[in-house]
Amino acid sequence: MHRFRGYLRTLKQYLHTAKGRHDFLDYLRALFIMLMIMLVMYLLIKYLSGEYQ
Repeated sequence: MHRFRGYLRTLKQYLHTAKGRHDFLDYLRALFIMLMIMLVMYLLIKYLSGEYQ
């Protein structure tokens, strides 16, 4: 448990740096783009399979 707390503390310290903030925003942006692409692909498959007619 102490090791896990140490990891969380290190992550918190990293996110308070300029590079950490930048990386975190990049990861959020990438996650958002992936989710939007998955949603579009899901809706396209539903549309092409005839469920939205």
